[in-house]
Amino acid sequence: MKIGYNAGGSQLLFALKYITPRPVVISSPSPPSIYRSQERFQPTMLIDEFRNNISKDTFNAIYDILVAGYAKGVTIPRVLKGGEDVVFFEPYGAKAIIDQNLITSQYDIASRCLFVRLRNNPYRISDYTEGGDKELINKLYSVFLVYAPRVNTLYYNMDSGYTGRYDQVFRPLVTIARLIDQEDPSLRVEERLKVVLDDSKSFAEALLLEGDPQKKVVSLITEFITDSL
Repeated sequence: MKIGYNAGGSQLLFALKYITPRPVVISSPSPPSIYRSQERFQPTMLIDEFRNNISKDTFNAIYDILVAGYAKGVTIPRVLKGGEDVVFFEPYGAKAIIDQNLITSQYDIASRCLFVRLRNNPYRISDYTEGGDKELINKLYSVFLVYAPRVNTLYYNMDSGYTGRYDQVFRPLVTIARLIDQEDPSLRVEERLKVVLDDSKSFAEALLLEGDPQKKVVSLITEFITDSL
């Protein structure tokens, strides 16, 4: 998640805590704890704030987990401290990160993420009340039971409008949006969703160009020729 300072990022994580499976809100994790937590509990990992003071080992651990953890079946081999046997950790699972351009500024990460841009609102009044919204959770579970077969069929048979890695990341969201639009086309959920998805994709592609001088030059030449026609 890309945010400005004091923009409600932490509050968003706590909101996600009430509607995601096995949520864990964490801050300043160590590399071993990240691997073991992901493997043992398969949580929805809600990570609050990474900045420039994190260690290189922690940065690399988070980097590896985010790169490999967006799809099932990918494992990360590690040799545990004091041992000789190789242990394979599977990092797959949902994750939300409050990030100030530190980790997600890498193309390999950005192209596997959905970015939510939050802005500071000086008129925001914080609500610090605790307590899970059980009624909402029960409703969401009921919706799952009703729509699961239709979601599965649409997910595997539709054209998401994206290709490659972006299709893998965005397809679940496009599936939900299309189901909603089928029931009420006036909502135009997919149209509104694609504004966010395209913005996220553009951000990732811009990082790729900045990191590859040849592609940057080709992009500038293509832009020049297009403007000249």
